[in-house]
Amino acid sequence: MKKNKKKLGIISVIIIIFIGLIVAGVKLHNQPTTSAKKIYRTVKLQQQEPLTLMGKITASKTQILQNPAGKVQQVEVQNGQTVTQGQEILTTYSDSAHQAVTSQQQEINKLQRDLNSGNSQVKQLQQQLAATDSSDDGYSDLKQQLTQAQNTVSDTQAELTSANQKLQQLNTKVNGRLTAPYSGVIDLSYSATGTPQVKLQAADLQATGQVSEYSYSKLSPGTQIDVTAVATKEKTTTKVTYLAKTAAADSTKNEAKYQFTAAVSGNFMDGQTIKISVSQNGIRIPVSAIYHNHVFVVDQDKITDVVAVSGSRQDGYLITDNNDLKGSKIITNPDAKLKQGSKVTADD
Repeated sequence: MKKNKKKLGIISVIIIIFIGLIVAGVKLHNQPTTSAKKIYRTVKLQQQEPLTLMGKITASKTQILQNPAGKVQQVEVQNGQTVTQGQEILTTYSDSAHQAVTSQQQEINKLQRDLNSGNSQVKQLQQQLAATDSSDDGYSDLKQQLTQAQNTVSDTQAELTSANQKLQQLNTKVNGRLTAPYSGVIDLSYSATGTPQVKLQAADLQATGQVSEYSYSKLSPGTQIDVTAVATKEKTTTKVTYLAKTAAADSTKNEAKYQFTAAVSGNFMDGQTIKISVSQNGIRIPVSAIYHNHVFVVDQDKITDVVAVSGSRQDGYLITDNNDLKGSKIITNPDAKLKQGSKVTADD
């Protein structure tokens, strides 16, 4: 009996202790606790990333040259040959032009005979008029005939001048010369009938690329760009010389593209694939780092400056021209507790 009472007492004590622990735990859980100190995230501000585009190296201009009229007599160049401006490429002979010259020369000869005859008539009438008294009945008729003859001579002289000019033009078509309009490289091929066809590709090279409507405002004639050949790593810095105002033919429904070009120098080759880099002004700030249009600059766990920022928003960032912020470390998860001089625990 005593043993049972002793066991019962021990069990009672254990139960009481257990209940006490539970109560104590509940009280401890319900007591207010000191909140954990907030950890602020930071980022170092940099100038916004450059605009990167892909493109090609192309000739500054390419032109298919038109052969002069007539049959090609002599080709003076070879395929792939470099020529200078004004250099003779080929010559032609036009039999129809030669016939036209012959016909025109005959017309000139006739006009010259008419002019000679007219001048003789004018001279003769002048002599007759000089020998006739002004009071004679025939004087008035002679004077009128002289005026008509002089007018005919004047008209004939004008026709002769025009005919000679036309003859000069026709002469240039008999023996034609095709010359290079600018310096470049010859691309020579032949048609099915054996007629030579000449394409001239300028020796000067250019970078050619396309910019989308969304980045169009980042380029303009005169904008400096960096060009790098993907294969050879050849580099150069140049400026945009042309930016189209009309969309390229390969634009899509949701994205218009616009061609631009820039002259290049160096060891580039026609057709090379290039990377084009366009530096962008302004500092890029994550929108999450802006609190009531301000950012909080932190240095050694202390808010050292509160800076008002403004600019344009792009893809979750604010682009500001406040270059003083470049290299600054700012809080990216600010809140109302922050102010200048605040001590913070940062994640760096």
